[in-house]
Amino acid sequence: MSKHDSLTSKKVPSTHTQLKHDQLTWTCPEQIFVFTSTKELTPLKGIVGQDRAIEAITLGAELQSYGYNVFVSGVSGTGRLTTVKHILDQVSVTKPILYDYCFVHNFTHPDNPTLLKFPKGQGKLFAKAIDDVMIFLKRRIPQMFEEDAFQKPRNELIAGYRATEQSLITKFNDRIKPLGFVLGQVENELGLMEFDVLIIINKKEYKISDLESLVRNKKITKKKAQELTTQYHIHRTELENLSRMSMKLMQEFREKINDYDKSNVANLIKGALETVRETFTTEQVIAYTVAFEQDILDNLAIFLPGTGNEEDDTEKPTEEDIKAKFAQYSVNVVLDNSSTESAPVIVETTPSFTNLFGTIEKVFDSRGYWKTDFSQIKSGSLLKADQGYLIVNAMDVLTEEGVWPALKRLLLYGKLEIQSADSFFQISQTLLKPEAIDLNVKVIMIGEADVYHSFYFGEEDFKKIFKVNAEFDYEAPRTGEMMHNYAHFIHQLVEQESLLHFTKSGVSAIIDWGVQHTGTQHKITMQFSDVADLIRESSYYARKDGGSFVERKHVAKAVKARRRRNDIL
Repeated sequence: MSKHDSLTSKKVPSTHTQLKHDQLTWTCPEQIFVFTSTKELTPLKGIVGQDRAIEAITLGAELQSYGYNVFVSGVSGTGRLTTVKHILDQVSVTKPILYDYCFVHNFTHPDNPTLLKFPKGQGKLFAKAIDDVMIFLKRRIPQMFEEDAFQKPRNELIAGYRATEQSLITKFNDRIKPLGFVLGQVENELGLMEFDVLIIINKKEYKISDLESLVRNKKITKKKAQELTTQYHIHRTELENLSRMSMKLMQEFREKINDYDKSNVANLIKGALETVRETFTTEQVIAYTVAFEQDILDNLAIFLPGTGNEEDDTEKPTEEDIKAKFAQYSVNVVLDNSSTESAPVIVETTPSFTNLFGTIEKVFDSRGYWKTDFSQIKSGSLLKADQGYLIVNAMDVLTEEGVWPALKRLLLYGKLEIQSADSFFQISQTLLKPEAIDLNVKVIMIGEADVYHSFYFGEEDFKKIFKVNAEFDYEAPRTGEMMHNYAHFIHQLVEQESLLHFTKSGVSAIIDWGVQHTGTQHKITMQFSDVADLIRESSYYARKDGGSFVERKHVAKAVKARRRRNDIL
């Protein structure tokens, strides 16, 4: 035997106590339960075993100071979302001051839609009030233009203009006629008729371009043609001066007609808006109605399709132009809180850029071009959660392109600027830039602990805007109270999903598994989603066996079947 063998053959005294077989596991004693089955119990009340996390979430939810958004971390399945919703249901019963938000056309800068803010419930009332005004004006303005009291003075203005214009033409014509010229109409290069000075030779009218032919045919001499040409240019200059006078006269006439129309319609519009101004008294609304009133006065032609006068040779608005113009007098209610009684709690399961921040949609017009306006502005979950809470998943926020930088910026500055996603990513340029909304929303983000640490150490601004970390524990001390909570949880899930109720032995078996899941006999798992799966599977096997209740043997079968499903390696 070698020296090495002699050394290793010696017994070394053990410093550990040898465990007996029954010490390697722990079994829940059934006698601690006084019920026959979980059918006799009540549902689990509140959230158990997460006192520290509950305190943190409550602090973040109730403390209305800058940056107190909440990051809820911990292992999935520990009831994070359920707990957050439960706490917010209690906190959100408080009734903050809620608002409605509307966008309207900006008559001065159409690319910057105007934001109007109202106390809750008044946004849609304002929109209806403006709609009622437009319904009234569309009916009443055309009627006014047809009334004799309105038409008579207007027709006198028209007749006066016609008489003045005709007088200018007649005087000019009477002056040049004895000189062998006359005012007439000729077709120009574009095929349009226009006034020109014609030459009278032997009682016949000729254009200046005809003189060369007349000379060739010896109807007039070359000298005579030169004299007529010289006089023609003199009279042509006079005609151009006359045209400028006529244009000025036309402009003055139009101004008089417009002033007459506006002065008569102004009181009608002012009266229609009077109720709106008495009901909605903010400076923003008053300023909007003033611009609204002036714009209608400047665009009375849209109320009078097919009417007008022959002197007004301006281009008449098309049907599409009229429709687009009327659309500018509508109100886009992007947030209506009329039915909201408490602080809103919004769970956004798909936090895409559009779903969170809203968008500006585009539509094709009749010519096949993309177009947009204030009526295409749509709200997202953040605006819907104003004065309340928004719950999102951290990984979803990180994986959705552009969402985290935009959300961080919003939480830092408290302003929501609604833009289309393609404009944000500079895929295309949206011309609209709506007025920013001052937003007050508390964001609660749910994620794993490593995601929280990545944010905390990798994002400089993260700790400014998520000052509260509510960390969920994945296990709790194995107390009698916690074991009874398990029994009440089983009752709750059974009733919710119509499963079979559990006997004492079945409950004990579930608790045994919950303790084994932690790897120690003194703790019990708080991953209730995993526990719930085992409850469902145990009920499944009990039903297959024709049982009326779930017993220990059914839980054992479920555990064995689960191990078999997952042990292919």
